[in-house]
Amino acid sequence: QLACPLDLGCHSVRLNPTSEVVAPKIFVEPVLKEAKVWEKFQFERVGYFSVDPDTETTGRLVINRTVPLKDTYAKEVSKATK
Repeated sequence: QLACPLDLGCHSVRLNPTSEVVAPKIFVEPVLKEAKVWEKFQFERVGYFSVDPDTETTGRLVINRTVPLKDTYAKEVSKATK
């Protein structure tokens, strides 16, 4: 069994270390400047996202992907090339 770090609690042991992706230079629709915390959006061909509360403290738009979209096209292309 893995030890739990005291400052993070036991749940941190199960976190995927590559789950956070920071994309500092992305382009989004201007309407997202007005997005409120927990407001939800679908980004075409990517998934569903929610505005993170860190948006209020960082001065930057912070979004979390809540549901990824399946990429069945890539799976089919991969099958066809084998």
